[in-house]
Amino acid sequence: MDVENGDGAITLASYPNVTDPIGAIIGAELATLHELNTVYGAEDVYDMIEVLNVRAYNRRLIDEAARMDQT
Repeated sequence: MDVENGDGAITLASYPNVTDPIGAIIGAELATLHELNTVYGAEDVYDMIEVLNVRAYNRRLIDEAARMDQT
């Protein structure tokens, strides 16, 4: 995945051995791979992805509001 950082695009690493949703959940430390294999089901995975998306959205709004307060 390429991300623009103002100075040019940078390429982020991806998870070559797990799907993006599983990698996102493990990377955010919402669950371990063992828990995803033994405790949680597919619906739980999608619920966790929703949590990550809402958290990221809210964080972006908070960061934007903080930047506007500084100007």
